[in-house]
Order: sequence, then structure tokens, then C-alpha cells
Amino acid sequence: MGENNRLGSGGYYGRLWLNVQGREPQGLVPKEDFEPVRTEIINKLESLVDHQGHPLNTICYRPEDIYREVRNISSDLIIYFGNLHWRAVGSLGIRVFIPLKTIPALMRPIMPRTG
Repeated sequence: MGENNRLGSGGYYGRLWLNVQGREPQGLVPKEDFEPVRTEIINKLESLVDHQGHPLNTICYRPEDIYREVRNISSDLIIYFGNLHWRAVGSLGIRVFIPLKTIPALMRPIMPRTG
């Protein structure tokens, strides 16, 4: 993670790490802001719509809610875009900022939407 990045991501399903002060070498998010920032990101991700304006039905999991024990190995969020009908592709930290509202235009479905 670079010195100007507040978070990082990657994987088939979304995995997101916050760039936390004291945990990452160049952390930007103060420890006391960790949960409010994570909750804000969850709310924004779970409200995403697809390219036709339909809800993606994205689900964000906090690792401590789904694993018996978290030992600083997991990401800070695990994200299923459209119950994995949408692929989480992309990287952050490359000195390019893409506003969250434009992300659905960059995603392509891997399975046709039914129903």
C-alpha cells in the first residue's frame, strides 16, 4: 500500500484492507476511525446498482462475524458482489482514483441475471 492510499483490494470476490495507522507501514486511517470508515464503505458498497440501475445485492462481511478467530490474516472486509454473479476485478494504489459511483460501469457480469 502506498503512502496516499486509504485502502487496498483484490481477489475474485472482493477483499478490502483499510490502510490503518500502526498496522500498515504508511497507514492513513487512524485506529479510532477504523470501524466508522469500514461501516461507511459497507453502506456504499451494499447500495451499489448495476449498469441498468438494479440493486447488485452486494453483501459485505466483517471477518470477525464469519470466522471463529481472526489473527490479522484476513482482509478487513469480504465482499460478494451480486452473490458472486459479479466479479470483483481491479486494484487500488496505482495513483489513479476512480469514484465509487463509477465502479458498476467497470464491472461486467459473469452470469446472466435471471428473474
